[in-house]
Order: sequence, then C-alpha cells, then structure tokens
Amino acid sequence: MKTMIQMVPSMPVRSNEERRELRPVGRNVERYAQIIDGMVDIVKAADELGYWGMSFIEHHFHSEGFEMLPTPGLMNAWLGPYAKQMRMGQLGYVMGTQNPLRVAEETAVLDHILKGRFFVGFARGYQARWVRTLGQQYNTLPTLSNRESEQQATADDVNQEIFREMVTIVKKAWTEPSFSYNGEFFKVPFPHEGIDDYPAYPCAREYGAPGEIDEHNRVSRISVVPAPYQRPHPPVFISSSGSADSARWSGEQDFTCCYFAPMAGARVQDTAYREGAAQRGCTLSPGQGQGLLRFLYVGKTREAAYEKVEKCIVPFFSEFASHFFPVLLSEGSGSMLERVLNTGLIVAGTVDEVKRQVAEVYEEIPFEYFSLVAYNGLEPQDQLLEDIELFAAKVAPEFT
Repeated sequence: MKTMIQMVPSMPVRSNEERRELRPVGRNVERYAQIIDGMVDIVKAADELGYWGMSFIEHHFHSEGFEMLPTPGLMNAWLGPYAKQMRMGQLGYVMGTQNPLRVAEETAVLDHILKGRFFVGFARGYQARWVRTLGQQYNTLPTLSNRESEQQATADDVNQEIFREMVTIVKKAWTEPSFSYNGEFFKVPFPHEGIDDYPAYPCAREYGAPGEIDEHNRVSRISVVPAPYQRPHPPVFISSSGSADSARWSGEQDFTCCYFAPMAGARVQDTAYREGAAQRGCTLSPGQGQGLLRFLYVGKTREAAYEKVEKCIVPFFSEFASHFFPVLLSEGSGSMLERVLNTGLIVAGTVDEVKRQVAEVYEEIPFEYFSLVAYNGLEPQDQLLEDIELFAAKVAPEFT
C-alpha cells in the first residue's frame, strides 16, 4: 500500500456563527495566510513519516471558506522542495475548465522542478458555479455520477467528452515532438488548416520541430516545450467519485484511478477499471493500479476521534457537500455525526479500530494507493499532524 495525503485547504472557522460573522470568509487574508503558512510543516512531517505522495485539489470561488485552492500546480512548485522523497501532484486539474496546452506546459515544468518526484492528476468537475464559469469556452457542464435525470445524464456525457479530449491533447503534447489535433472542442493549431501569418516561419523550419511548417509556409503543427523530465511523461492519476466509465477509460489508458466513493461504488469502479485494462491486454488483480480516498480521524479513544469528526468535517458535509450529494447523508435517521459516519467515506476511531476498518477494505480490494483526505484548516493543525503520524506509524505498516 502506497500512502498519500490529499490536501484540501479550508478556512479555519470553528462554528457556523463565526463563518457567518466573517462572511465572506473566503476572502479573509489573515485566515488564508494561516492555513497556507502551516502547510510547510505538514509537508515536512509527511515526508519524514514516509508518505508516498501528496496531492492538492482544485476548486474555485468558495467564498464560504471550504476547499480554498484554485492553483494546485502552484502549490506543487512551492511545497515540493520542502520534501526530500515524497512525490507531489494533484487530484486534480479539472480539464473541462483548462487550456490543455497550458496544462501540458505547466506540468512539464513542474516535473523538471521536482526532478521526477511529480505526478499529474486530472478530474472532471461537478460544481456548476465554477465549472460553467471557467469552462464557458467549451460549454462545459458539471457532472454528477448519479445520472438520475436526462439532464444529468446529458451533462455527464458532455463533461466526459470534453474531459477525454483535453487529457488526450495533454498526453500528445507531452509525448510527440510536434502534433496537430482536430477535436470537437479544441484545435491544434488554430485555425486547424494552418497559421499563415507567422513571420518567423523560416527560423521554425530550420531549427524547430520537424513538420511544424508545411510546404506553404504555414504553421501546421505545434511543438509544446519543454518535454517532461520523466519519459514518456509523469504518472497520471484520475479522480473519480463514482463513474464506472471514468474507471474503465482509466484502465484502458494505463492511468491510476482513485475513488472517493463508498465501497459499493468502489467495487463497481474496480471491476470497470480491470475491464478497461483487459482491453489493452493487461490482466490486473483487484485494486491494482487504483487508489481509495478516505477522511481519517484517529484518537486515543473512540469518543476523541468522533469529536474530531463532529468538529472538523460534519460542518462541511451538513452545510456544503450534502447539497451536491444528498444520498450521502440519507443513511439512518440519527444525529448528523451518525449520518456522516455512515457515508462510508470516514475512517475514524482508535488506532486498533482504524486498523480494522482499513483491513476490511483491503481484505476485499487491496488498493495500490490509500489516500487520506485532509481538510487542513477545518481540522486544527496539531490534530491533523497527530492523525497522519499515527496512521503512518501504527496503521500503514500493517498493509505494506
């Protein structure tokens, strides 16, 4: 088992009353500086504890103060040098809102900065507020994996088509000295027939990548520079919350697919992933090439761990996440704490209880990667450091 930490910086607010008083807390300079400054110590600790990697999420416009990170690549560049062995990446760039050539360039530069301690993550995006706004050039629609209505199914299909095209372009940009691409949503070059007003074409023909300039002195192909440090490209991770199609495509592409889903959904995705891998002639065992994400809270007693859950992540579920995924909190009729614990996304308890919970997962599907989702800011830093230290020292060795 390769252990990872998915960092989700969120504003340090201890009650809904405080969140209301500070509105919009997402623009509070002092609070954001507090969580950003603290991340250096988290990176150093995770590196010393032997974590395989750390990833960062991409979200925009969260004025309410949850999930405060619009630039995951920038975090990789800043924090990566504070680690000696640990890898850095994202889960991930939301490709329906990105220019794929800029992502290819940025990630190639990051790969050089980190000298191969780098991986690239791609995600699809499910929040209409920012997916529609930033993805307007492609008419990107947000995706929700339930597909309960025709409208949701259409949005999911459109999102999937855009996502795959953008990732395909990034991969071509990484691996081909020069290329052209005539996609439904993106053209390389533009116009695709060729750029005929580039006056430095003699220099490009003489010194640039072969094929960039055609016989009519037009730019007919594009060479994206630099090439990545790792060849043919950095490891690729795909983030999925429940889409079997995304898992199957990841298996076909030999990408690592990571699931933020209860085990019922992860089982379906694991099967789909291995079916996709079989299409390229590769037979995989359950969990191979895949990862699972879980919130982690460890305490000296079960009550202490549950207190962390109630104070740190229950507000996120009840005030924010439940509006996107109402089914998550539909299990049971008890307190909000009980309903959050019943989502299947939480690993919480004493060290021995956490061991048993992880063992139950790994006895069924021994995932290659296990990622702890850390909402630093929502959880006080000393508690977060305690969680990741106890997991690394007391739990992870049981599954190595």
